Amino acid sequence: MTSKERIKAIEKKQAALAAKIKQAQEALYRLLLESIDRIEKDPAYVEQVFKKYQESAGMKLVTTIATDVAAISGYNYAYFLSFKDELNLSGKDFTKIKGTVDTFIQERIGLKGNKVIADSFLDTLLTDATVKQKVKQQAYTNLLAGEGATTFRKNIKSLVLGEGEKLGALEAHYNTFVYDTYNQVDSALQEQYSEELELTAFVYEGGLISTSREFCKKKNGRVFLKEEALKEWPKDPDLPKGGSAYRPLIDRGKFNCRHSINYLSSRRAMRLREDLEIVSGKLQVKSS
Repeated sequence: MTSKERIKAIEKKQAALAAKIKQAQEALYRLLLESIDRIEKDPAYVEQVFKKYQESAGMKLVTTIATDVAAISGYNYAYFLSFKDELNLSGKDFTKIKGTVDTFIQERIGLKGNKVIADSFLDTLLTDATVKQKVKQQAYTNLLAGEGATTFRKNIKSLVLGEGEKLGALEAHYNTFVYDTYNQVDSALQEQYSEELELTAFVYEGGLISTSREFCKKKNGRVFLKEEALKEWPKDPDLPKGGSAYRPLIDRGKFNCRHSINYLSSRRAMRLREDLEIVSGKLQVKSS
């Protein structure tokens, strides 16, 4: 599998997830409608509605995300397997490395076998109360204002399903969060494989679109050494500001970055970047 094929496969997973999020959102709205009279009288009943949602559509979403992460892990394995011969590894060695990497990423997102680990990423995603609190707040607002059932239904529909350019509640909650997560999982897998395979060079890929950041424009299609990214990228004046602590090899161009890091064998890296050489078994920039 080439890097472009891997990226395209991940984008397909993201598109499929977006459709499932919309389906889950519609399922939530149906559950709310079924209990709308009871919620109107007692907004606290929203808790029971969301419990039903989490046990059905909500759990299905988390299962989808877990399955997709496993698929992304498989794409990375296929990517590195495509140039296994350049790494002087036997099939047995490579299978062992895959097992190590798969365990790493499962623990990172919060899976142990088929069970979601408490307080993990997946558990937090499943139990997040953001959308529930918005619905409950709308119900209390309606109750205090003494608005009728028609207005309440209209407000709930707008909140949950969205309208016009406004995203629905679940779409707004999941989309950016999960899209970034899929790309970060891919980067984390690349990084873990690079550690296991002792790879130190990568190509920054993803192409350019009208909204590409200057940070990514400068790096698109170029080969870098790990040490260059770790040292230089955090100081790049075009790196978007804000957010949590920056991890260059995972966060790339930060939130919503569509570019990926694709590690290379030393042989491939030198073919793509003429100023690289191997000295004492280490890939480095040629001395001037």
